[in-house]
Amino acid sequence: MKEWLKHSRGSLYALTNLAALIAMLIGWSTSPAPGSLLVYVVLLFALCSMPLLWLEQINGRYALLAIFMGVYFLLFGAVDLRDLITGATPMIDRGDSFTLAQIGVLLGGATLVGGYRLAAELSSPKSAASGAADWPTAWILVTGVGFFVTGTGAMAYLNLVAITENSIRATEHGFAAMGPLLTFAVMLGQMVQPLGVVILAYGFARARTFSWALLIAAVVLAQMVLGFLTDTKGTILLPLVLVAVTVSMRQGRISKGWIVGVVLFATLLFPVLQANRVVRNEHGWNRAQAIENIATVVEEAFEARDKIYQTRAGERSQTFLERTSGDAVLETLFNRVTESGSYLNGATVTPLVYAFIPRLILPQKVDVPLGQLFNRTFMHGSKDDFLYLSVSILGELYWNFGWTGVLLGNFLVGCLLGLTGVKTDLSKTPTLTRMLILLLTIKLVVLGYGDSISMAFVTWMRCLAAIGLMHAFFARPSQAQEPSDSGSTAMGAAAPVTAAGVRFPNLMR
Repeated sequence: MKEWLKHSRGSLYALTNLAALIAMLIGWSTSPAPGSLLVYVVLLFALCSMPLLWLEQINGRYALLAIFMGVYFLLFGAVDLRDLITGATPMIDRGDSFTLAQIGVLLGGATLVGGYRLAAELSSPKSAASGAADWPTAWILVTGVGFFVTGTGAMAYLNLVAITENSIRATEHGFAAMGPLLTFAVMLGQMVQPLGVVILAYGFARARTFSWALLIAAVVLAQMVLGFLTDTKGTILLPLVLVAVTVSMRQGRISKGWIVGVVLFATLLFPVLQANRVVRNEHGWNRAQAIENIATVVEEAFEARDKIYQTRAGERSQTFLERTSGDAVLETLFNRVTESGSYLNGATVTPLVYAFIPRLILPQKVDVPLGQLFNRTFMHGSKDDFLYLSVSILGELYWNFGWTGVLLGNFLVGCLLGLTGVKTDLSKTPTLTRMLILLLTIKLVVLGYGDSISMAFVTWMRCLAAIGLMHAFFARPSQAQEPSDSGSTAMGAAAPVTAAGVRFPNLMR
């Protein structure tokens, strides 16, 4: 795989872009989409597929960049690509010229790629890394199950008992009722839950036994049930993505079975979950009431899923691409912020300073719900409106610092990801610690790029600290190999080997 990529990645990049261009030109010939949209998608696709030029192995130092740019295209170009290929009317009317948001997407992506490549080349070791410490299987099982069960219980308690409906009033009342100590415990539990999933996914990828397969299947099923009950699609998608990426990264080749699982979720289960939310809203049920009427919810959700396939003229739920797209919010944000000049000047970045100070110690810690702030500021939402519109880290950087934020901010994000990609290079020596850091970076920073800086990086930094402590406690260095018969001394006895592999004479002879 490595040799094939080395010799074919340039041709693969060219052929991939050529195929996409031909498909877009055919669809665009019958589409009302302006030429500027075609040029934008062509440029963005070329930019996001650029990691193919440097990818040596799918678990190498540029694997993180490849995954990130795939998510980046999903956020800002996938819907437009679909509309161009199918010849459909674009979801957003942007006019006949490039918009500020489109320019921001292209410049932000380019500087991020540049930052990643610079950091990766400067921080790559000159020689191959030696063996690294890894966790024993027993600790992987105990720690993974403990974290997953504890974290899942905390998520269930928070969403099904403490806060049963999506409203600011209910959220504030739920946290007030729990008190600072219980709130800290619940939030800590939610933080370790993804760690548990990753640890168990690594154990499955390393052992590949039937018992581990049953365990990981139980984890995925439990997440699906919890996600349906709490009406959170990310809870269901999370274990599928983590297991698919973990197995692929551990083996150095794509795990087709788990990738198929992610695709099936996007195409089959996602409409059901969208319909599930519609059914709950139609009945006016909160989460607790929905559980009491779970049979009705399940039945009506499956019946309503067919709305996803209706034409745009009819009422239907959003598709997976439309739901994950950040185009509409980004267009509004760039236009409104530019017109009003109301920049935040770093106000939403301050939570990074207090990342390691729990609210139990600093209850007055500032927490800016950026998605709700955007809704109230630019979408005329009321103060009691819970609606959270994700602006993406790209949008947040522009809202805070303008074009300086887009260019410098994304460059720094790229440098950080590049350094992480090198340090978690699994093509040399796969270990649980490296896998934990890599997958949590994908989950919190890469997939979290569509949300906000504080939500992505604050949790990421806390998890890195926790991983460092766990590595120091659980990881064990690889055992030195026993000397062979040819390594016997001239006196007829094998020379003992120290931890460093240095022989010393048998002084007892």
